Amino acid sequence: ENLEELAKQLEIYVLLLAQANEDGDVSGSRRSKFAASTVLRFHQPDTRFVIQAIKNRFGEHNAAVQVEYQANKAIVKEMQYARFDAPSTGRRI
Repeated sequence: ENLEELAKQLEIYVLLLAQANEDGDVSGSRRSKFAASTVLRFHQPDTRFVIQAIKNRFGEHNAAVQVEYQANKAIVKEMQYARFDAPSTGRRI
Protein backbone atom coordinates (compact mmCIF):
# COMPACT_ATOMS: atom_id res chain seq x y z
CA GLU A 1 0.00 0.00 0.00
CA ASN A 2 2.86 2.39 0.75
CA LEU A 3 4.45 1.57 -2.58
CA GLU A 4 1.15 2.28 -4.35
CA GLU A 5 0.86 5.68 -2.66
CA LEU A 6 4.45 6.56 -3.62
CA ALA A 7 3.81 5.54 -7.24
CA LYS A 8 0.74 7.80 -7.33
CA GLN A 9 2.72 10.73 -5.92
CA LEU A 10 5.54 10.26 -8.41
CA GLU A 11 3.10 9.45 -11.24
CA ILE A 12 4.97 6.27 -12.18
CA TYR A 13 4.06 2.64 -12.77
CA VAL A 14 5.43 -0.07 -10.53
CA LEU A 15 5.77 -3.60 -11.87
CA LEU A 16 6.51 -6.41 -9.45
CA LEU A 17 7.27 -9.91 -10.64
CA ALA A 18 6.30 -12.86 -8.50
CA GLN A 19 6.32 -16.60 -8.82
CA ALA A 20 2.91 -18.29 -9.00
CA ASN A 21 1.83 -21.34 -7.04
CA GLU A 22 0.00 -24.38 -8.50
CA ASP A 23 -3.33 -22.49 -8.46
CA GLY A 24 -1.91 -19.59 -10.48
CA ASP A 25 -2.00 -17.25 -7.48
CA VAL A 26 0.94 -15.16 -6.34
CA SER A 27 3.09 -17.37 -4.13
CA GLY A 28 3.33 -16.59 -0.46
CA SER A 29 0.57 -14.04 -0.02
CA ARG A 30 -2.98 -13.56 -1.25
CA ARG A 31 -2.79 -10.07 0.25
CA SER A 32 -0.30 -8.98 -2.41
CA LYS A 33 -2.78 -9.91 -5.16
CA PHE A 34 -5.58 -8.02 -3.38
CA ALA A 35 -3.58 -4.78 -3.25
CA ALA A 36 -2.58 -4.89 -6.93
CA SER A 37 -4.50 -2.91 -9.55
CA THR A 38 -3.67 -5.47 -12.22
CA VAL A 39 -2.41 -9.03 -12.03
CA LEU A 40 -1.05 -10.45 -15.28
CA ARG A 41 -0.32 -14.11 -15.82
CA PHE A 42 2.02 -15.50 -18.47
CA HIS A 43 0.85 -19.01 -19.26
CA GLN A 44 -0.07 -21.58 -21.89
CA PRO A 45 -3.82 -22.35 -21.63
CA ASP A 46 -3.73 -24.56 -24.75
CA THR A 47 -1.26 -24.54 -27.64
CA ARG A 48 -0.78 -20.76 -27.39
CA PHE A 49 1.22 -18.65 -24.94
CA VAL A 50 -0.66 -15.64 -23.55
CA ILE A 51 -0.30 -12.79 -21.10
CA GLN A 52 -3.71 -12.61 -19.41
CA ALA A 53 -5.18 -10.01 -17.03
CA ILE A 54 -6.64 -12.24 -14.33
CA LYS A 55 -7.30 -9.12 -12.27
CA ASN A 56 -7.78 -5.73 -13.88
CA ARG A 57 -9.35 -2.91 -11.85
CA PHE A 58 -9.26 -0.44 -14.71
CA GLY A 59 -9.90 -2.64 -17.73
CA GLU A 60 -11.40 -5.83 -19.07
CA HIS A 61 -11.15 -8.92 -16.86
CA ASN A 62 -9.48 -11.89 -18.59
CA ALA A 63 -8.29 -9.76 -21.51
CA ALA A 64 -5.27 -11.43 -23.03
CA VAL A 65 -2.55 -10.88 -25.55
CA GLN A 66 -1.29 -13.89 -27.45
CA VAL A 67 2.48 -13.87 -27.61
CA GLU A 68 5.21 -15.65 -29.46
CA TYR A 69 7.51 -17.22 -26.87
CA GLN A 70 11.03 -18.36 -27.67
CA ALA A 71 12.60 -19.57 -24.43
CA ASN A 72 16.00 -20.24 -25.99
CA LYS A 73 16.31 -16.57 -27.01
CA ALA A 74 14.36 -15.06 -24.06
CA ILE A 75 11.85 -13.53 -26.50
CA VAL A 76 8.22 -12.74 -25.76
CA LYS A 77 6.59 -10.92 -28.68
CA GLU A 78 2.96 -9.73 -29.01
CA MET A 79 0.85 -11.52 -31.61
CA GLN A 80 -2.85 -10.63 -31.15
CA TYR A 81 -5.54 -9.63 -28.67
CA ALA A 82 -7.81 -12.40 -27.41
CA ARG A 83 -10.34 -13.06 -24.67
CA PHE A 84 -10.40 -16.20 -22.58
CA ASP A 85 -12.97 -17.44 -20.12
CA ALA A 86 -11.80 -17.94 -16.56
CA PRO A 87 -9.59 -21.04 -16.25
CA SER A 88 -11.48 -24.21 -15.45
CA THR A 89 -9.66 -24.90 -12.19
CA GLY A 90 -12.79 -24.70 -10.10
CA ARG A 91 -11.52 -21.48 -8.56
CA ARG A 92 -13.44 -18.25 -8.88
CA ILE A 93 -11.29 -15.38 -10.14
